[in-house]
Amino acid sequence: MLPASKETDGDALIAMQRVMKEEVLKLQLREAKARRRAKERQPERSKEQAAIRFKYSFLAPPTLMR
Repeated sequence: MLPASKETDGDALIAMQRVMKEEVLKLQLREAKARRRAKERQPERSKEQAAIRFKYSFLAPPTLMR
């Protein structure tokens, strides 16, 4: 964000732009890593699905139990 004063010199604007660019690149890299991990993750590996499967495993026939 811009400082409260209306007199902002060019050097300050460039510095703010540089900081914002670094933050955006960091966020984009984090998102790309998360997307890549999500692609690699098997559908059965969801924590919620595993908890539900464990909770209701007594209802499954013996041949389908893991």
